[in-house]
Amino acid sequence: MGLCKDCKYYTKTDRVKGKNFGTCSCDKFVYTGGEHLPLEDDMLIYEDFEQYDAVFCVGENFGCVHFEERENG
Repeated sequence: MGLCKDCKYYTKTDRVKGKNFGTCSCDKFVYTGGEHLPLEDDMLIYEDFEQYDAVFCVGENFGCVHFEERENG
């Protein structure tokens, strides 16, 4: 399992208490926003109670089954 910092979906955005965090653009991480989308059992679904907006961040050393190595260059 690869780490976010080496994944093509990861974008570093923040530094919190000396640690790097960022966003993930993998289409397996879905904000439902109250919609009923086609879901699969290997997804991370996040939502909020007011159905306005929600975000999540991952640490650069988080590991994920959806890892795809970033291309060098």
